[in-house]
Amino acid sequence: LCLAALDRGIAVLCEKPLAPTEAECRQVVDREIAHVAAGGHRLISVGFMRRFDPGCVELRAAVESQEHGPALITHCLHRNVAPYPGGSDHTITGSAVHEFDFIPWLLGDPIAEVAWLGSRSSGRTTRRDPQLLLIRTADDVLTTLEMFVSASYGYEVGCEVVFERATLSLANPT
Repeated sequence: LCLAALDRGIAVLCEKPLAPTEAECRQVVDREIAHVAAGGHRLISVGFMRRFDPGCVELRAAVESQEHGPALITHCLHRNVAPYPGGSDHTITGSAVHEFDFIPWLLGDPIAEVAWLGSRSSGRTTRRDPQLLLIRTADDVLTTLEMFVSASYGYEVGCEVVFERATLSLANPT
């Protein structure tokens, strides 16, 4: 789709991944470089949608304002309705990557350390599912991240930030 957009001169925000394989990513990048070299504008941006979600933007503003004191710990969850192709590692590269973008953006601090644990697996998949990650930012804020890509009931993303004087969460899905 990105190649088709480039061919038509259409700007695109492509949520990750840019393409399914490294070779296909290189093809998109090379085509855009050629497009710019020929006098065109950059057309392809790769990003994550949570930076544009109103609830996530509101939660980030609360972190930045420090109205409730500094953020001390966050709890995130990411659940999908059914396992998608790939192994246990794809839970990280295909889903947890959203939180690897979201957490530093939310807290205004880069990730410094990640620990991973896999639990007893759901009978709905052959991968290690659910998984639990413990993420530490450079300023020593901890985040727990539950990944469960075969939660049969539906898709759910959640985040709770524990501050010194309050706790704020993304709205629960209806």
